[in-house]
Amino acid sequence: MNSVKACLLALAPFALGAFAQADSHTEQRAMVDRLYAPFTQADVAPEADWDRLPAALQLRRAIDFWEMKNRRSGSDLSTFGWLCQCQDWDAANFTYTIVEFGPDHVVVDVDAGWGEEERTTIRFARDRTGGLVVANIFNASFPDGLKAALFDELGK
Repeated sequence: MNSVKACLLALAPFALGAFAQADSHTEQRAMVDRLYAPFTQADVAPEADWDRLPAALQLRRAIDFWEMKNRRSGSDLSTFGWLCQCQDWDAANFTYTIVEFGPDHVVVDVDAGWGEEERTTIRFARDRTGGLVVANIFNASFPDGLKAALFDELGK
């Protein structure tokens, strides 16, 4: 009986890790759905990505500074959606699919409805309350990340 207990105790961290990973994937999927679902609804015009992004503190500060500067001088980053790399989309045909889960990120294939998929990686972090927030976004429009693109624009 003691060997069974010892075996169960030895396996417990792996079981807990699997539960934590499944919970994390559920939470990540829920976040992706909150970010992308408005694009699939014909009667909904989502707010600008920068206004509705649940961003980590450092990213939120960069967005806030960028918005202040953008009001005065304009910005290339404000000409398209950061989540779908699109200005327009076809809600009836808009799709997004999580193609990879990582411990701190997801990779999403997004088709704005025109038949061409763009790959976006969303990196997550935990805020002080333990909630999931977006730490950075990587795609063809900003391969070095949204934070780097914002800092580049702020430096101009």
